[in-house]
Amino acid sequence: SEMCIRDSSILISAYARLAHFGDKGSEEVMLAKVDTLVSSIEARLQQGEADMDITGAHLRAVIRGYGAAGKPDLMKKAWPRLQAKGISDSTKVYNELIKWYALMGNVKDVLSTKEEMEREHVQSDAGTYSWALRALGKWYPRHVESLYDEILDRKIKVDLPLYTTLVGTFGDIGRMDMVTKLEAEVKEREASGVLQTNPVYFAVLVRIHARNVKKVQELQEECKERGYLEHEHVLTVLLHAYSISEEGRPLMKGLLNSLSDWSTETYNVLLNMYGKANDGETVKKLLAKMRHEGVEMNEVTFGTLVTTFGRMRDTEKVKEIVELLKEKEGTVSSHFYSVLASTLSRAGDVQGVNDAWEDLLASKLVPDTEVYNQFLALYGKHHNVAKMQSVMETMMKQIPPNPVTATTVLDMLGKSGRIAEMEALFEDMKNSPDAQPTSVTYHQVLNAYAKSGDVGKMERLHDEMMTLQIPESSVTFNILADGYGRAKRFEQLEDLLRRRAKKGIEMDELGYCVLVTSYGKVRALGEVTKLAASLRSQFSHLISRKVAWALVDAFCRCKEYSAMKEWAREVLALSEVADKSAAEHRKQKRAERRKNAKLATDEAKLEEADEDDVEGDGDDAEAKKAAVAKKTETDEETAAKEKEEDDETGISGTSVEGAKMALISYYCRAGLLDLVDQLQDEIENLHSSELSYTALNSLARGYATAQKFDRCVGILHQMRDRNLVPDSSTALALSSAFLKAGLHEQAQQIVQWRRQFAKASEEYNPDPSV
Repeated sequence: SEMCIRDSSILISAYARLAHFGDKGSEEVMLAKVDTLVSSIEARLQQGEADMDITGAHLRAVIRGYGAAGKPDLMKKAWPRLQAKGISDSTKVYNELIKWYALMGNVKDVLSTKEEMEREHVQSDAGTYSWALRALGKWYPRHVESLYDEILDRKIKVDLPLYTTLVGTFGDIGRMDMVTKLEAEVKEREASGVLQTNPVYFAVLVRIHARNVKKVQELQEECKERGYLEHEHVLTVLLHAYSISEEGRPLMKGLLNSLSDWSTETYNVLLNMYGKANDGETVKKLLAKMRHEGVEMNEVTFGTLVTTFGRMRDTEKVKEIVELLKEKEGTVSSHFYSVLASTLSRAGDVQGVNDAWEDLLASKLVPDTEVYNQFLALYGKHHNVAKMQSVMETMMKQIPPNPVTATTVLDMLGKSGRIAEMEALFEDMKNSPDAQPTSVTYHQVLNAYAKSGDVGKMERLHDEMMTLQIPESSVTFNILADGYGRAKRFEQLEDLLRRRAKKGIEMDELGYCVLVTSYGKVRALGEVTKLAASLRSQFSHLISRKVAWALVDAFCRCKEYSAMKEWAREVLALSEVADKSAAEHRKQKRAERRKNAKLATDEAKLEEADEDDVEGDGDDAEAKKAAVAKKTETDEETAAKEKEEDDETGISGTSVEGAKMALISYYCRAGLLDLVDQLQDEIENLHSSELSYTALNSLARGYATAQKFDRCVGILHQMRDRNLVPDSSTALALSSAFLKAGLHEQAQQIVQWRRQFAKASEEYNPDPSV
């Protein structure tokens, strides 16, 4: 009946709101209602009585019900059953379809639905374009520009939601010229009285200009004048914008002080800021305060906490957060799984990444382009081609190819040396309207050719880039220099450097590293010496630890040991500066922590004093004794936490100590065993009592080469006591040295030791791909 259909559509709309916010019980009830409504509508249409009681609102209710439940397949199946001239061919109905496909990240269906509108001669409006653009986002820049041209050509009346989407999307793809143009249009239309802005529009502007503190301040003042500053979304983006730079931090604190209470989003900004600074203590305090005040956690909170505790290598805390999340079923979207996978990947937990992907698939959530790209990038880092193909196959069912996804896969193929497959994908990208190669894509292919030493292909691709007017940058010149260096084409390398200077592209840190390494590998002492001199005289600001290490390596290869020792001293000096900077940072953090602890203690004393006033005088001596005991306990807890923090952050493994460990390898290669002994003594006097695995291997090779076999055996005993085995190259070098010295038994022992280790490893992990 008409009443039944009307009541069902109203109930579905209500349940859809509940289901969209994670109410699983509402989802089941709603789906049953939607199925009933679809059957009722279909029966009416078959009876030819649709005009009497079926409207577009009923069709939209069906779409909304399936969409809120995250059931795109049911939505697609129902759509042919709902077709009726004058009812289904409505812009509002089509917009509802596009909206839910966009919210589910189903880009393919968004585009195909819009194409269907064109075929059925249904007029697109501002809502159609707004949702289509939101689906495309930053991943399809050419599509975005094409849709904007279409808006202009068709003279679509742009409303504020569409302006907001356009500003955000163009900002995300880096078209700030378009953002400025659209901002001016909005101001002009608002001044003429035909458009009214709202807080969401200004929140998007703040997000787009987040790294420009001056612009953000101007927007904050404008929001204040318009009365938008109390809006939670505006406050959140302002806090985030100020939190990402040192310049903005005082402004963030001022804004925080003006708030009477903190929302979930406010806590999320602070948790993210302190999490990125690895300030675990403050994160834990914020989390405790959040719980104490009864502030609900949301998906962003869980994701931020997982990332933060993952950085701190606190796996127990990560597990605790994940377990807490499981208790709140329906709280998160697919983005949480990508955040969790990133955290586990950083911790070296490859199986954890697989589990996160499988859990995401099992959750029936619909990942969007960003989530798919994140998993592709993670599997790319681990060179897991099978898993990348699995993700791609799942992705392609709902999302068309895009430049970022294709470039991620292409980069992995190039770095894995699978050049033929990389080239095939590159050609496919060129022929695809959705995934045209970007400047980043071209540079990655160029880098793959450079690394493989294929200068011919590298030069042809560079010529193609010039034809396409892709601008040259320091990245371009560094890649070309690396290619020429690896191929030992030093004439072309010199020409390249002259052209770089002519174009006014200054040398950078990586550029010097490439040149020094290239000339060092061919033992071109004169060129390495020239580069070192130019760094000292003209480009001292580019001298970093990376550059200094490159020079140490180059001079070692050239057997110019005096220069090598000079740059080794530079490495140690720069490492010492880095250690002092880190120590100063820790000192500031601890001073702030102690200050906060003192304030908390003072507050507790005031509370105790208030209680004493109410309860009457007590025993002063006992009270003082208790206070001293409490202070001692607090101080001991603080000291224990600081020691634990030192262990976690690796204070015992300082930059200076790491540098000395690495220098052992170079001094052993150079045969400077007196300096090797000196470094060993210095390392023993530092915090760490154990030499690194790399240092032990270098020492064993160095002593064997110098025929100091007693010292070599001593190092091997150290390795055995620590349950270590020489690496394959060390084992080969030692067995060869022992054989030459006539020590056949020792040489055989080394080989057997290595074989036993290899066999044990094989038994432990029979699958070499793991």
